[in-house]
Amino acid sequence: MKNILDRLESSLTAFSAKMSQSKILSVIMGGFMGMMPLVMVGSVATLLNSAITFQPYQNFLASTGFGAALTAIYNFTIGLIAIWIAFGIGSAYSNTYDNRKNAISVGLVSIAALLVITPYDLETSSIPMSWLGSSGMFGAIIIGLLTGWIFRLCKEKHVEIKLPEQVPPVVAQQFSAILPSIFALCAAGVLKLIFGFTSFGNMHQAVYTILQMPLRAAGANIFGLFFLSTVLSMLWFFGIHGGMTVYPIIMMLFMPLQMENLAAYQAGLARPNLVCGTSIMVGTGSLTILAAIFLVARSQALRSIAKMAVIPSFFGVDEPAYFGIPVILNPIFFIPYVLLANILTVFGTYLLQIIGLLPAATGANLGFNLPFFLVNFFQFGWAGVIWGFVVFALTVMIYIPFVRTLDKQMLAQETETENK
Repeated sequence: MKNILDRLESSLTAFSAKMSQSKILSVIMGGFMGMMPLVMVGSVATLLNSAITFQPYQNFLASTGFGAALTAIYNFTIGLIAIWIAFGIGSAYSNTYDNRKNAISVGLVSIAALLVITPYDLETSSIPMSWLGSSGMFGAIIIGLLTGWIFRLCKEKHVEIKLPEQVPPVVAQQFSAILPSIFALCAAGVLKLIFGFTSFGNMHQAVYTILQMPLRAAGANIFGLFFLSTVLSMLWFFGIHGGMTVYPIIMMLFMPLQMENLAAYQAGLARPNLVCGTSIMVGTGSLTILAAIFLVARSQALRSIAKMAVIPSFFGVDEPAYFGIPVILNPIFFIPYVLLANILTVFGTYLLQIIGLLPAATGANLGFNLPFFLVNFFQFGWAGVIWGFVVFALTVMIYIPFVRTLDKQMLAQETETENK
């Protein structure tokens, strides 16, 4: 067993190193994380508008105009998510490739380039909002990367307008961005022209058809979700930050589906995606292990660690438990932590959704630090709260025999120490 774990650790460490060294993934991660405040605010606005169906409350929203205000907040945050992603990817590209002074310019030009490739109705002077929402996310990523690359290339080749040294740096900095901006917007114009002659009609439709839909079919499904969740847990097991490695892939695959569900939820329609990267939560990865320790462990060391780690774990901080128990690199916990817990949360949730006992997730993104029962309520309603506590209890039961094994080892060590 030890040799297998050693080989697996070596392979995963090498994989994680390659992933973490990928600057493109770092750019995508930075771009998505940069617009997370907007996503969270838009999600909260949607929940305040739609989660409480109590009729007097809904009448209050309608009569006071608060409902319209909350809808506006959603429309101009999540409803325009492609715009914010374009800005985030463009500015993150500049920060990653040592061009921080132009980060804001690159982000703004990325927005302009995105609007250039977006269909525009001259007769009605309108832009289809769908391409600026979740359907345009992949196009926004490509445009942000392309704009950042053009700025980087111009910087490396010294293609910029240089002003005398006497000119204030703030002014000179803006002039240095003029030529790259021209090239980036011209490139967007060329792409608009080229795709206008194809059967797709525009670049957004081409990206959506050729790239986004196949990726959704290949990876954004229940098996893809289970695979990514398992890899994430496995990386954590070996002491590697699984979120930093896997999260960019999860965001690219599943965030468009989450935004589609949230849009449907906001409009009072059926949510289209059962699988959108959101399974039932049972706290964070360590909370159920700590509960099992409180139930069956007699070792003073284990119980002391559990007492110190339970509050941080309740709010999403796992490290005290992971390193204190330890869970990381502890062969006892490999099977329950990496495999069994993920099978129960991912496939158990999906099964209940298929048979109609659990709705599709709303797609609201509220961060990682809320108590799990609140997250389950906002994602799945009261059915999610009930199922969350059921899964919590089942997961604790899964961990109990493994905790007993560790507890026996710890008790033997404590007895040996006392007898010396």
